[in-house]
Amino acid sequence: MPGKQPKSQPLIVKLICISTVVGVPVNERVLDRLVQALKTLKSKGRKKNRALVRSITSLKNNDFKIEWEVRSSVCWILRMKQLPLLHHHVHELLKCLNPVSLHLDSNRRFREGLEILSEIDNCMDQISVSVASIWDSPSPADSQVNVETLTPFRRHRLVHSSQGILGIVSDVLGRFEGFISHFFVSDNPKLQTSSTNDSLVHLAVLDLGVVNFLIESLGQSDFVVFLREWSFRERLRNLDCPLTSLIILGNSSQIKRNPEKSLVRKQIEGLVTLYKLHRVLVLKICKFPHIKPGLIPETNFRELEALPVATSTLEYELEQIVQNLRLDHTRRPDFVKLTLAIDDLETAFKKIKDLLNQIFASPNHNFDREAYQYSQQWIQLWISQFNLAANNFFWISNAYITEKLTSIYY
Repeated sequence: MPGKQPKSQPLIVKLICISTVVGVPVNERVLDRLVQALKTLKSKGRKKNRALVRSITSLKNNDFKIEWEVRSSVCWILRMKQLPLLHHHVHELLKCLNPVSLHLDSNRRFREGLEILSEIDNCMDQISVSVASIWDSPSPADSQVNVETLTPFRRHRLVHSSQGILGIVSDVLGRFEGFISHFFVSDNPKLQTSSTNDSLVHLAVLDLGVVNFLIESLGQSDFVVFLREWSFRERLRNLDCPLTSLIILGNSSQIKRNPEKSLVRKQIEGLVTLYKLHRVLVLKICKFPHIKPGLIPETNFRELEALPVATSTLEYELEQIVQNLRLDHTRRPDFVKLTLAIDDLETAFKKIKDLLNQIFASPNHNFDREAYQYSQQWIQLWISQFNLAANNFFWISNAYITEKLTSIYY
């Protein structure tokens, strides 16, 4: 019939075409197993990644209840054995399935790739088990073998780095799965290989470099990492993205030009104010100790460690509310989520307020008196401003929830 799209070729016909292209008969069974293994591991890696994200969230919400220091070998095992082994196997997979030479003895490379993927699977399982145990009490054996003192900040860093590495590995596997599926199943594989060879290898090499950097950073002192992660430039880049996205959402036509969204628009405006105040606080803290006047002239490292956790918690709760506002609230559970997110934001603000007041409650004798008075006045002003902005946002949100529930049930 005119205009009717031709049926796509069955898999076996495509494989025969590719056999002609590369000059090597493709073992369909091995190919299917490889693609499925890549797809399964990619999904598995992302599931473990999400589990680690939940672990980080749990840490942030309960950090002040956690024992200050523990001695454990978990960090050493991850840093010296499990994470480097995962890095090694992913590097071997890159060499095995390199698109530049994949046409040379493809079936043998596919079989080797399956074996390497099995090793990667085992590594990911071991890493997840180790990370899951980071908040457990150390076993008796840990008191003797390769022990390290782990502060909450170091444990948080360990969880965060492991989460990042598993996420990177998942992305690498996903790109290889997409490439191999396309190359060996596409109707016209020739048109795709030249444009993807270099980028696939380049991205994988960059990813492995990030993995190696994360592993090496786990061996650095907490204070060195603290200063690097809280550098002024790094935090500025991280803080600008969510604020920009929120402003774009508020200026979108679906919000700005819709009279029924007036309370949502006011909520977004209130959140922008809260985000800006959060940004001001974090950047002020980031100026310690290089730029004067910083917020904190001098304080102990334990309190310094608590600051990133507290401010990250506040930022996380703001993000949860932003995600909730993107929903079209038509069901009661949506409002329950929004109410809980607002309660969590209030709790996060109370935590950071208590921490800041604690830092300035009993100043060290080495404090410069003028710098201390400046910092104390600044923080009290910030607390009062955030409190006003938060109360305004809570009032608008309660009005929004009441209005929506009334329209739904009455």
